[in-house]
Amino acid sequence: MPFSRFLIQKGLALGLLLLAANACEIVAGDTVCGQILTQCKDSISISGSNAKICTNSTSMASAAALDSPFLWLVDGQGATLCSEHGWVSGGAPFPSLSANDASLIHILYAKVDPSGDCSDVRRIRAVQYATFQGNGNAATVAKFEFDVIKGQGSHHEAALVFLNSGGSPQFLASSLPPIPAHLLAGRLPQQFAPTKYSLSMTLNPATKETQGEVVIEGQMRCESSNITVNSVDINILQHEVKVLGADPSTLQSTLHTAANEEQVTVISTTDISAGQTVQVSFSFSGSISTNMRSLYYSSVQGGGYVIGTHFEPTDARRMFPCLDEPAMKAKFQLTVRSPNDGSIVLSNMPVDRHFNGDKAMVVVFQESVPMSTYLLTLVVGKFEATEMVLNPPADLAGRSPVVKVYTAYGNQKQAAVALRTARMSVDRLVKKLDADFPLPKLDLVAIPDYPSGATEHWGCITFRETTLLTPADATQADIARVASVVAHELAHSWFGNLVTMPWWNELWLNEGFASFFEYEGQAAAFPGWDVWSDFTYNDAQRAMRADVNPAASPLNIPSVVTEAQMHSAFSSITYSKGAAVIRTLAVALGQMNNNGPGQGFFLSSRGSGSFLAGLRTYLDAFKFDVASSRDLFLALSQNTESLHQFEEWASLPGVPLLTVGVDGKISVQRFEVPGLVPKSFPLRTANDGLQTISPSSHTSQYQVDKNVAGGATVNPSSSGYWRVNYCSSVWDQFILQASNGQLSSATLDSLLDDSFSLADQGLLHPRVALSLSAAAIETYGQPSHWRISLRHLSRWSGLMASSGVLDNAAGKQARRLLSTVTSFVDFSAPPASSPDQEQLCQSSYLNSPSKDASILPCDTAKTCCHTAVMLQGTLLSYSVSFGEKAAMKAGNSLVVSSNFDIHKIPSAIRQSALIASVVTQGEFAFNKMLEIHGQESLTLEKLRVLRAAASVRSLPLLQKLLAWSLQNVRQQDVVSVISSVANSGVEGAALATL
Repeated sequence: MPFSRFLIQKGLALGLLLLAANACEIVAGDTVCGQILTQCKDSISISGSNAKICTNSTSMASAAALDSPFLWLVDGQGATLCSEHGWVSGGAPFPSLSANDASLIHILYAKVDPSGDCSDVRRIRAVQYATFQGNGNAATVAKFEFDVIKGQGSHHEAALVFLNSGGSPQFLASSLPPIPAHLLAGRLPQQFAPTKYSLSMTLNPATKETQGEVVIEGQMRCESSNITVNSVDINILQHEVKVLGADPSTLQSTLHTAANEEQVTVISTTDISAGQTVQVSFSFSGSISTNMRSLYYSSVQGGGYVIGTHFEPTDARRMFPCLDEPAMKAKFQLTVRSPNDGSIVLSNMPVDRHFNGDKAMVVVFQESVPMSTYLLTLVVGKFEATEMVLNPPADLAGRSPVVKVYTAYGNQKQAAVALRTARMSVDRLVKKLDADFPLPKLDLVAIPDYPSGATEHWGCITFRETTLLTPADATQADIARVASVVAHELAHSWFGNLVTMPWWNELWLNEGFASFFEYEGQAAAFPGWDVWSDFTYNDAQRAMRADVNPAASPLNIPSVVTEAQMHSAFSSITYSKGAAVIRTLAVALGQMNNNGPGQGFFLSSRGSGSFLAGLRTYLDAFKFDVASSRDLFLALSQNTESLHQFEEWASLPGVPLLTVGVDGKISVQRFEVPGLVPKSFPLRTANDGLQTISPSSHTSQYQVDKNVAGGATVNPSSSGYWRVNYCSSVWDQFILQASNGQLSSATLDSLLDDSFSLADQGLLHPRVALSLSAAAIETYGQPSHWRISLRHLSRWSGLMASSGVLDNAAGKQARRLLSTVTSFVDFSAPPASSPDQEQLCQSSYLNSPSKDASILPCDTAKTCCHTAVMLQGTLLSYSVSFGEKAAMKAGNSLVVSSNFDIHKIPSAIRQSALIASVVTQGEFAFNKMLEIHGQESLTLEKLRVLRAAASVRSLPLLQKLLAWSLQNVRQQDVVSVISSVANSGVEGAALATL
């Protein structure tokens, strides 16, 4: 809203120190500054005089007053001392007052939260001001934009009133609104800002106990006797507070525990002044958990152990007392004492010193760069390392670290895909972002039990074995999964680690960018995969399926307070919608790739307003700091209009639906449920020109050129995060164009998904979706077209079957389409061997240097067709899912002929064959799967047989599987069993939720 309206609605007198309630020296009917005043209710007394500032723009008879502030400085006799003023931009109101002025910052600290806990006001921008003078008195009203880290929705605007006195501003009052109390629950007070942790941990794996000491050094933001830190499940033995400086002193203090807030407060007997450097120390004892939380213990098959950490989002406080919030960045100096039993100790930084004793060893790590507590990590275990220097090109020399993968002994050869991905990903992002990898080393560590796929601990990324290692018979899907996860975690080195979101409500700034840039990393490592062609299906459409939920949150989540809400923030909205909106903005800002597979998404930067140029500005401005979505959009936007457009995409939930008429008129609404949607939709047309679909300045009607309305360019190449519906004649035109191969494959991705989704809601006849999918598959046959079509057909078929529909058109369509590619659904056909499969690849081969070919497990020779192999797995899986008789019979026969020796079955078709066997043979094959699980050493194969067992068509056997898994399946994989049971059918879904 215009800022004058902000003043009107909030009232300058809100929260003021000096408020003259209902005082007004001028009354209704008076003429002031040429305007007739109808009312005047808000006024501020100026200290040391009888003068008042009166503001109420709506009181003016002139409507023109609404968009510029009218304020009056009035003396005690009612004389008018001021006139109309507009805001002045581009500087501070006084030479002695700037956006970074310490006194101003402390004023804002005090006014945001009068309780005096120094809420963290950051990056104040004195963007506009107006000065009023008269009779020797003068006052300035300054409008500031600033961020409050402690409150969510961190961007704020405020008016501050100053009395001019000899060029030195005297603060009088502000219109700062208080932070809602519910957003402060569990948050740390902000008096103390940490700068360095000196942490020493002693680990006892036998007893699962720890001893530790931590010295937290930092500065006081404002005067206080309290320093509060997070701590839970830790026994604090001693504490101490020291004030450093020319005359250091130790203060007497007591400790107060607020267990329900997971906080402890050190209360000194005297106040500590703002700006002083302080050390607060704790000695403590704790435990090593067994539930994959915080510092935890994991047993290794065949004996031994691994101790690892998983702190995100709020579990660093369970290992040591700390300020466990993402904005509280500090350096870490870590020392670890553990048994000298052949284990190695890893952390974020390289080892500085290492001491070996008879029974114990001590490892001292180098001091880290500033980072959030959730990024700290500690790993202890018996590993072997595979080392590969990243070998950057000459122009990047010295900007990339040495990469090592740490695995259990004997798994070294399984690290090749991860190493290649890491090397190529880092080189690509260093160059594209023009930002060095910030640490001297990069370790990738496989841990036997891990609660998530991986965590981006800076310099020491931890993974599940299945997301880091690729055994000799890993499928192409397994390899692609490893490459995706490694590239995702490496992208966090810049997005999340170097620059971090202020609070968990803006987690998409971390995860959305990592999900987006993981495609760049994969494209760099494996150019023949054409990974960007998978983006629409894997991320954009995945996000849309979640975003139609009436309860879906926007990217900037309104409220994240509890730990459960923090975990819920790790959602497909945060990851996939974040990535999809980023792609929409990237395309709109001109960062498109037209160079074919393997070249990545980006062209070189095109002007100061381009996407990459904006990201470089963002990363450079906020490195080793936190940044909000507004900071990002300010860096990306070329003008205030585009800034507003960008912010809408982060603040509004839901999927926009654009309905295009034959005349080019567009109606815009939220898809499936009522609600607001962004008002502008940036897109690039086929000739690479920028067109923004938005209402005109005089009407709310959207309009595009009729030629655009008649083509697919309302969402070309599926780059926009919106759905589009057309009139029936245009849909018929699309079907014809698809049949003739006249549409781009990427554009067809969104047309297919839109047609099925619109039919779901009764907005389009199902005939359109079925005809378009048939035309796409029979003419193009691209993997994305198959996946989109079969996913929808599978769901429609299931709904029809459960509803008792005799003529299951969806199931028939799926089986008919699958029957057209018998070479793909033939279990006896080796992957990527037939001419049809090679043709489908359309030259999308993996053109690896011959020296690297051996690191790519594949069912064919050194050069393999990734696309064809991946597609065969997809089609076989759906053939079995739809109960296609030939596929079921062939798959079961393959398992029987192997005598359940699963390694005799080609890896690409192994999963589908095992499922076919369990569905066909029932309990006998089900029990065989459980038996094989106990014999297998590879986690990847264990998961395959568990998924096969979950396909059994027997409710008692599914119940048996769930109970059995709690006793016989590694803790990290139990969730996979539950998920497989839930996806096995209606009964399985009900059973899994019990």
